[in-house]
Amino acid sequence: MIRKLSILLPLLFIATAACAQSRRAQREYQDARSSVANGNYQEALEHINKSVESSEDYAEAWLFKADIHTYLGEGDEMMTSYAKAVEFGMPMAVYFRWTDAALRLGYYAEADSLIQIYLDSDELNSRYAGRAHKMKETAQFALVQIAHPVPFEPQWLGEMVNTMEMQYFPSVSGDGKTLVFTGRNMNVEPMDEDFYATEKVDGEWTRSQRLEGFLNTTGNEGAQSLSADGNYIFFAGCNREGGFGSCDIYVSKKLSDGTWAAPFNLGGNINTRFWESQPTISADGKTLLFVRGGNGSGDKGDIFESHLVDGRWTRATKLQGDVNTEGGEASPFLHFDGKTLYFSSNGHTGMGQEDLFVAHKDENGNWTNIQNLGYPINTFQDEFSLAVAPDGKTAYYASDRGNEADHLELYQFELPEEVRALPVAWIDGIVVEEVSSNPVKASLSFVDLETGEEVLSDENASDGTFYVSLPSGGNYAVNVTSPGYLFYSETINLKDQTDATDEYVEIVLKPIVSGESAVLKNVFFEYDSFELQNPSKIELNRLVGFMELNPDVKIRVDGHTDDEGNAAYNAKLSLDRAEAVKQYLVSQGVSEDRVQVKGFGATVPIADNSTEEGRALNRRTEFTIL
Repeated sequence: MIRKLSILLPLLFIATAACAQSRRAQREYQDARSSVANGNYQEALEHINKSVESSEDYAEAWLFKADIHTYLGEGDEMMTSYAKAVEFGMPMAVYFRWTDAALRLGYYAEADSLIQIYLDSDELNSRYAGRAHKMKETAQFALVQIAHPVPFEPQWLGEMVNTMEMQYFPSVSGDGKTLVFTGRNMNVEPMDEDFYATEKVDGEWTRSQRLEGFLNTTGNEGAQSLSADGNYIFFAGCNREGGFGSCDIYVSKKLSDGTWAAPFNLGGNINTRFWESQPTISADGKTLLFVRGGNGSGDKGDIFESHLVDGRWTRATKLQGDVNTEGGEASPFLHFDGKTLYFSSNGHTGMGQEDLFVAHKDENGNWTNIQNLGYPINTFQDEFSLAVAPDGKTAYYASDRGNEADHLELYQFELPEEVRALPVAWIDGIVVEEVSSNPVKASLSFVDLETGEEVLSDENASDGTFYVSLPSGGNYAVNVTSPGYLFYSETINLKDQTDATDEYVEIVLKPIVSGESAVLKNVFFEYDSFELQNPSKIELNRLVGFMELNPDVKIRVDGHTDDEGNAAYNAKLSLDRAEAVKQYLVSQGVSEDRVQVKGFGATVPIADNSTEEGRALNRRTEFTIL
């Protein structure tokens, strides 16, 4: 829990006559203030108790005593001390401060009543009326949340993971099998933050290990984000040589031997003279979100975004939509579905301090529909540092539940259904040649057939590998092209997927040889018609690219049907469909003399026509190399 001692706000501190207090009371009061300045709050409490014992009507001392109890989290003593301060002469404005303390310690019903007294008084300060109404809203919101709690059963990740006094800021890989976090041994090197990782083997987390290589230093590294493929870590490094500000965003790459390379600064489009921290990287590695604060700290931070274009990060801008407020936003986590963002905020209506929220990306790229994760996930304490697994429902977070303050350990819990992300299919793949099985450098495209959104459009690595995260609920067209190889087409159907999956996929490309054929699996026609459906254009545009990539290739578009209906009718329908494909290719710039057509009707089946599944396979469009 992060507590702040709000001492002597100018609005609320109205000094009483010093001569009304004993010298001993005044001396103990000043000693209490000195103890607080030195960070010794128990000693301060001893002094302030002696002050009010010497002069029970010392309103200033009672107010200061209330502040100390607030900082120490001692709610009943805080409430009593504020009541005494009011009893002995503090003005009506102290109810504003009293309400703030009550909210900080979860006294919501009391806060609701206290702020109403202030709002109804003649001493209401117009400068603070807005904040007072916000406090009222917070108290009433919290009371409703407590009356309607969400399911919340946090499970300790165990002694194999929680090996230090502090572990926080978890991040998880795209296959859900690697968990990286920031750790700190308070009894050994309390200021040295390092990165640790644990692997899930047979459903259990292994003992966490400090990451080896040049990533961890004798300074502090924190607030990291593991890339979905597990090969990069984006993190915050502070006060480093060559840095732009107090804290900057850096990245380190995992080397072939499993160690981590020396990190490098992401540069001036990301980092400024201000405070940059808490990055989160998208599943495709092309969108980076992070927090930028002013004046060298994260206070009143906003979430910014940058995009990787042609190998360079664009100049960061504030996140589009409703996430950022006049308050502070922090610890963003962009889920693998690319559509769900978790973050903490004290600016959106919550339980009083920093709460966890979820936002959803709309069709215009704006983050909207902000939802509080609910009570008791959120409480009067600060909640932050949340990561959500690829299944969209398993959340990891740090908490000091049952421990000393600031002794954080890692837990997991299941998110309520209404704030879950979409489960994803994590595909770790490779493109190889049919004959030799050697890796092939290729262009890959994964497109949602319903929305037309391109989930991945990129080249694979030089060793042929690639990865992609596909959100559930969609049908995806997969196209792969490489010079000298046949166009590859596939469909991945995740319409009914309810759980996260991870699988290894091998895409085999065939060399371009006369007579070789390929099925265009994402070309669709209206029922009993040769009118192309719109999603077909996604694949046909890729076929156009294939023709451009191989300018000497000529093809024949082949139409096929199942055996239902009249043979002559099927032959004509298949020919008309082949012709429709040809005309689309020509309309996109392919020379007409490079494309022939043929309708086979039902004469060349590839499956049994006695089942619907077989008939569906037989209703197809192919192309053959001439």
